[in-house]
Amino acid sequence: MYNLNKVSFHYRAAQDGRLEGLSVDELEIAKTGITAVIGPSGSGKTTLLSMLAGFVCPEVAETGSFSFGQKDLRQQELEPGDVAFVFQSSLLLGAGTAGLNTLQGHVASGKAELDVTRYQRLSQHLGLDPEDGALFARKARRLSGGQAQRMAVLRALATDAKAILCDEPTSSLDRANARQVLVALKEWSKDRPVVWVTHGLNEAAEYADNFVFLRSGQVHQPTPSQAAHLASDDVSRRLSALEALSKDYFVTSQDGVSGADDNSKTVRISGQDFRTWIAHALSMDSRVAEWGASDGVGSVQTLGENKALAQLVPGMAQVGEGFSSRLGRFLRFLVGYTQQATMVLLAIMAFQVFVSLSVYFVANAFITDRLQDPAVARLSFERVISSDLDARAMGAVLDFAQLDQVADHLKDSLGPDASKEDRDRTRVTGIRHERHLFRGRVDGTPSPNDMCPFSSIQATVTAPDDPLLNQTKPLDGLTGGNFAEMISTAYANERYARVAVITRGARDRLASTECALPDGPISLDWNGAQAPPYYDLTRVFVVEALPPSYPYFPEVLLFENDYQNFVRIVGAKAGPFETANAYFPLNSFATMRAEVDGMGYTVKEDTEAAVKLLQQVERIFQIGPGLLLMFSAIVGATVLARTLSTLLELNKRVLTLFRAYGFRLRDILSVVFLHFRPALVGVVIVVFVAGEATWYMLEGFLSNSDLGNLTKRRYTAHIVTAAGFLSVSGAVICLLVLNWWSAVGRRLSDNLKE
Repeated sequence: MYNLNKVSFHYRAAQDGRLEGLSVDELEIAKTGITAVIGPSGSGKTTLLSMLAGFVCPEVAETGSFSFGQKDLRQQELEPGDVAFVFQSSLLLGAGTAGLNTLQGHVASGKAELDVTRYQRLSQHLGLDPEDGALFARKARRLSGGQAQRMAVLRALATDAKAILCDEPTSSLDRANARQVLVALKEWSKDRPVVWVTHGLNEAAEYADNFVFLRSGQVHQPTPSQAAHLASDDVSRRLSALEALSKDYFVTSQDGVSGADDNSKTVRISGQDFRTWIAHALSMDSRVAEWGASDGVGSVQTLGENKALAQLVPGMAQVGEGFSSRLGRFLRFLVGYTQQATMVLLAIMAFQVFVSLSVYFVANAFITDRLQDPAVARLSFERVISSDLDARAMGAVLDFAQLDQVADHLKDSLGPDASKEDRDRTRVTGIRHERHLFRGRVDGTPSPNDMCPFSSIQATVTAPDDPLLNQTKPLDGLTGGNFAEMISTAYANERYARVAVITRGARDRLASTECALPDGPISLDWNGAQAPPYYDLTRVFVVEALPPSYPYFPEVLLFENDYQNFVRIVGAKAGPFETANAYFPLNSFATMRAEVDGMGYTVKEDTEAAVKLLQQVERIFQIGPGLLLMFSAIVGATVLARTLSTLLELNKRVLTLFRAYGFRLRDILSVVFLHFRPALVGVVIVVFVAGEATWYMLEGFLSNSDLGNLTKRRYTAHIVTAAGFLSVSGAVICLLVLNWWSAVGRRLSDNLKE
């Protein structure tokens, strides 16, 4: 089966150059039977096995050869399933069941169908009773040493490989168990080769068909007489030849299934099923998971694994498929999942990300909304009569014509390169501050209740499109938005509309005992002297608070067109504006202040400090959430990396054997992702639930804020958090597994020696 001609492998010493390991001038391993490899420690036995297994790449001379059957190993690699392995240590996955471990080689070979009869016969040859379902359902770490080693041999035999390589498989077994293993290997080798490294001369004499002797990294050929004795059917003659060879240079010890039936049934086991079962075993590798479960059935095993093993092992206890059984397994999984602590830490980090994003979205919307508000950059000015006329020019009277002149002057100060948006944003609005008499009545009542007294209330009169209106604080349940547009719409939709805005506090004062105003829409009677004629305000908005208007905090807001009608009806004359508000681009405070002052007016109030504060907060929220996101991502990635590194290190030797059997990188990645999938999904669910609760409380504070669609921002935070968390987690898993895979490839032989 194996043919080696002028093949060698050399180890590299740290400082001394090349250190010879094994050189083979000519060696052919028979196609059938057990070939015993015998030699002292350090003679090259494990190196030979590593070469035959493909763990190391030997040097082959130009005239030499290195083949396995018809496959030239200089140009081709062994395929998964070509070779199976048995080592001194069982190398079983302790978290998995014994039965699950025996399927490893078969699944790695890519063969979906496993012959049931053959599997059971192999089990019986090894003294593993297929009727003993509890044994096969037991976690591998709970097996005795003899049981574990025989399970490892069953794994190799069930692979149905073209050859089996054994490195002292019976060294840890008692005589009875060792005999069962060797008998099973002997039966299996009737049509395929077994290469067996051993120190036991008695066992070699009894069970080996062929012999290879190694000494000091060279193949040693016995004398013709010794070769004749070794070829004898007489066990005693073979033993005497082995003892003679051992006297000179060998340190040895004197201690000491073939193909499927045509009509047997098979069980189908896919690679994905096996990877899922391995991941589940790693996930349930805790004492809590085993609590209350007999031999691990129902906790360590998935339903699919239990069904498959039950066909191979008739004595396997069946896992219930009813709702109560499924619910019990699910609950046991929740409390017994090995990555619960990891899930909690990752959930905390992910929730920090979600909160950071939520605060960023809300704050960004709030700041953007405020900075885009036409009224955010403004200054209030008035005409002041100076006592020193020579020291300061006096501004013109603030009437409509003068307001237009001031607005044009401010627009010109922006310069010729100013954008249309900045010029449109620059405007001036006149303000009147007066106390007026009001009384309320039920909306739609044709005549007022004369018993309802008038109340004197501070009022402000402004233009219906004054940008400052958008800073009105509406009542709970009243949609925010562009309040100025709401006022303009009220005038546009009602031909004879007379509009006012009143605070809730002022409305409550009007609803005295005499007035008996019920909850609901009201109208206002507006008068200057508690005598007719009254001016009927038919469209009244009730709000929580009105924006401050220097130097007052008004409770009623009136509009200039209604004011002009009112003074005409009562026979009065409208005077000039007391103050005016100038609105302009954000970065024009100095220019506008200088222009207003140069025109002879006095600036009494401006919002420059508030605008600068908003801009500083905006810069903070552009940097702060990003730093917190980075911190959370680094901590979360570190937690996941440490957990995964620990998992790989704890199962290093077993997972190394997975690769030796032919498992690929994608198989290990699949196992790791399936193992961490509950934690990752759990984190997303926990963060979603906690995030929804957080937003529910947050919306209680923001219900009256004009921040647009809060629901859209909430789900955006959820999506970005979930996508970012899963992306970072996936990247960490892929990078660590890839690094581990590369390291295993470089140290495969060393790891297996361990």
